[in-house]
Amino acid sequence: MILRRHWLSIALLALAIWAWWRSYTGGADVLLLLGPRGQATAVASWRGQILVGASGLTLGDERAWTALPVRTTDGEMTVLANRLLADPTIRRAWRGFLWARSAPGADVFGVGGAGFGAVAFPHWVVALLAAIGPLRGARRAWVTRRRRKTGRCAACGYDLRESIGQCPECGAPVATK
Repeated sequence: MILRRHWLSIALLALAIWAWWRSYTGGADVLLLLGPRGQATAVASWRGQILVGASGLTLGDERAWTALPVRTTDGEMTVLANRLLADPTIRRAWRGFLWARSAPGADVFGVGGAGFGAVAFPHWVVALLAAIGPLRGARRAWVTRRRRKTGRCAACGYDLRESIGQCPECGAPVATK
């Protein structure tokens, strides 16, 4: 029941754990997404963090709505991350979370009129958020099983030893043995 209801969360949790492990194997996995007019957005997994960046840089209509997966070296990613997130005038940080935003038209790569925004956060944040649903479902299944085993209503916990047909407290049907 838990797998059927929470399969997407479990898949996201597995993906986050796999990406976290892979982020320490040298280099970075980058997914370059090109939106309208080929406007560049990228998601990268590197050194235990997920980096998401969006730029005003446009690569033309012929590249609009495409995706390009790329594996970069650790050195290339270090240069890129330093350019995006190292400038203290545009960078903010708090407990492993980083965010930066350039002034409109000021791109760190020297492209006029481009501008950018970037955030970085640890993989464990995604894993934690993805685990909430399955953990709540598992707890609910455990509570329901425990209540049924002790002769109580699965929905509200009311003692059903003297009840027939339905729970007098909440009206839920009583499972017969």
